[in-house]
Amino acid sequence: MNISKRTVFCMLMAVFVFLHAHAQSTITQFEYWLNYKWEARQNIPTANQINVDISNLLPGIHILGYRAGSSNGMWSSVNYKHFLIPNHSHSDTDDAITHYEYWLDYQWNERKNVAVANLFEIDIEGLSPGIHILGYRAATKNGKWSAAVYQHFIIPSHIETTEEIVAYEYWLNSEPRHRVEIAPTSTFSTEELIIPLDGISVRTIPSNYRFDVEQQIVFCPERVTFSLQLFNRKGHGSSAIVSQEFETEIPIDPHFFKMAHQEVLHTSPLDQTSIQGITVTCSIGDQLTWTIDDDVPMFDIFNAEGKKVEIKDITRNVTTEQNEKNTIISLNASSTVYYILLHGEPWNTSKNIRFENDAQTTGVSHTKLSSPIKGIYSVEGIKRNKTRKGLNLMNVDGHSYRKIFIK
Repeated sequence: MNISKRTVFCMLMAVFVFLHAHAQSTITQFEYWLNYKWEARQNIPTANQINVDISNLLPGIHILGYRAGSSNGMWSSVNYKHFLIPNHSHSDTDDAITHYEYWLDYQWNERKNVAVANLFEIDIEGLSPGIHILGYRAATKNGKWSAAVYQHFIIPSHIETTEEIVAYEYWLNSEPRHRVEIAPTSTFSTEELIIPLDGISVRTIPSNYRFDVEQQIVFCPERVTFSLQLFNRKGHGSSAIVSQEFETEIPIDPHFFKMAHQEVLHTSPLDQTSIQGITVTCSIGDQLTWTIDDDVPMFDIFNAEGKKVEIKDITRNVTTEQNEKNTIISLNASSTVYYILLHGEPWNTSKNIRFENDAQTTGVSHTKLSSPIKGIYSVEGIKRNKTRKGLNLMNVDGHSYRKIFIK
């Protein structure tokens, strides 16, 4: 066999350890891939040797990855082996692998020799529970030895070979476990399991959450880890735990609160996993304003179609009066309904939010200055000599209003 054309790798270590850890299952298949190209992995039955075509590989160091699959749908851990393609070719006779040597727990003097045609099986009956090490190397006909390879494996404290599976427990992320009793069986498959995602919480509210305006629900993308463990009649859990990650969306109800003109909402503190919703109704062209005590960067506004209002369409001012900081957020309405979502660290304390719709302010209407005289304007006959560009404090019909916007 010319090493520049094909190479053969023995994967019996992964098979042996995997079979021992799952004594009730059998190995049914292998998967292997070269140089971390997971998407190009090949699947072969266990009865065959692993023949890897390396004819298209350049001289140098390469990596073979492989794993074994059992009859119950579980996979062994992934193993990686480095190998070298030399710059010069060798004859089939000189490079042919003729035998292997293996030893346990660094006991080099007790190493065993096996022919290359055989699957080398290792007797571990005398080994104590815990972590052990298998060392092995291969020899060619011309007397050259490969580098020694070492592989760790675990002998669990309890090995159940005849007990039937009567229950399983699963959990999502770090949520509590859920136990499910099943009819006694010697094999178990996860292919037909239906696992509800109810009750799972998000780690934090991400910036790329999705707002569904029809359901008025926020959906947060979340990477969920699903874990599962089997149990026998004696209550012993399997040493192997199935763990799989997948992407999903977790729904969160913002519990929208409808605010009216001049109404004040006293918000509750929000943690990293909660979100508060506010709705307001208006007419197109109305000037809407929210005044919040303190600085509040996380104040997302959506229109009636569920589209987020762009920052350029929102006016944000931060004022400080008598050592009290206020954030004033305003926009000119182009929708008849707005949804506001509050979330993030700035809301970890309670705050007051005051909503105003200038179109509903008694005795005040949008006016246009009839003369270019600076410092004087009129609103229904009320005259002021002091003006501030677009932001004025005035008293109308005995009521105090924070802002009057002049078109």
